[in-house]
Amino acid sequence: MQSRVNIIGQCGQEQLKNAMLNGQPSLIIIDIEGAESHLLKLQSIPTLANAHIIVEIHDYVDGGLGETVSSKLKSVM
Repeated sequence: MQSRVNIIGQCGQEQLKNAMLNGQPSLIIIDIEGAESHLLKLQSIPTLANAHIIVEIHDYVDGGLGETVSSKLKSVM
């Protein structure tokens, strides 16, 4: 089971893409202090379409951040 759990301290798009078990359904939990819209890009990481994502949105950084992230992810729903 541990081989299927990845805890990544600092994570960019390449690290996230590599951690997603070759496109198999994944659970991703994200708390990245305002950079959510930069990381969660379906164009760069198409396997996000197969993922369950829990993300803490930091609207204090950008008041529209929650809507931005939501709209990016709704395109695959």
